[in-house]
Amino acid sequence: MNRLLINCINNRLKNSLNDSEHFLGLFGGKMGLCIYFYMLDYRESNKNFKVIAEKLLEQVISQLHTIKPIDIENGLAGIGLAISLNTNIFKR
Repeated sequence: MNRLLINCINNRLKNSLNDSEHFLGLFGGKMGLCIYFYMLDYRESNKNFKVIAEKLLEQVISQLHTIKPIDIENGLAGIGLAISLNTNIFKR
């Protein structure tokens, strides 16, 4: 894929994090973005991506008590699944 396009997508995602309306879930929320930025750090060895991912993870964990659904897409099951499957990435 074109490097310029990838950088554009990454910048849009980073800028969207300022939106307070972000859900916390795995499929369309902060947990999904958290995994994305952890994977970018792993692939690109760019510590800026790791910092973003860690901040997102902290936000998700600090707001766990506000999550009502338990499904994988938007709820606690998805967040738990993401954390358990990516423990090695989070420890890196």
